[in-house]
Amino acid sequence: MEEGNDNPQPQTDFSPQRTKVSFPGGKNERKSKKGLIFIILVVLALLGIAGWYLFSKNKTSDSISNITPSASITEATSTPTEEPVDKSEIQIEILNGTSISGEASKLKTVLAELGYTNIEVGNASSSDYVTTEVTFKSSVPDEVQDEITDELESIYAEVDVNKASIGEKDVQIIIGYRKGFTPAPKVTSGPTKVPIPTTSTQSATVTPTRTPTPSPTP
Repeated sequence: MEEGNDNPQPQTDFSPQRTKVSFPGGKNERKSKKGLIFIILVVLALLGIAGWYLFSKNKTSDSISNITPSASITEATSTPTEEPVDKSEIQIEILNGTSISGEASKLKTVLAELGYTNIEVGNASSSDYVTTEVTFKSSVPDEVQDEITDELESIYAEVDVNKASIGEKDVQIIIGYRKGFTPAPKVTSGPTKVPIPTTSTQSATVTPTRTPTPSPTP
């Protein structure tokens, strides 16, 4: 009988051993990938911010360009266009109020040169007018009144302007003295005594006669 071996034989482990294989660049590669991804994210974020800024700027510009300025509406007061006055339709009567012949005809010529052709002339009821009197209908335009009045004031010493109804005429002018005119003193002539021959038994009778005063030419 064999004696037992007090020193047992060591058992051999035949299970395969795992060998840890390490790659030297593995950790660095991960870090570089993370850094690259971070950079890409930052770049994308910057591009997004830049794009948003440009989009917002363009949108603001479009909004400003599309804003129609509100023009203040001012209601223009339309001034009615005044039609020119047809002077040939203004009916004028000129009366010579002096003893000077031809005064009314002279004034008629002056007014005709201004365009007033519808004019009648005559003599006033009296020939002792000193002041020239002009009367206008209220319907006569102001520009006509001003023009005729200015012309009369340039010719005659005194001009009196009135507005009243004067029948069918639009303007009536009674002529007085011109500027610088001095009337000659009136000579009062007495009756002319004409002796009538009679017989010796009768006394001579004197019959007074009057010389008629001729009316001046208008």
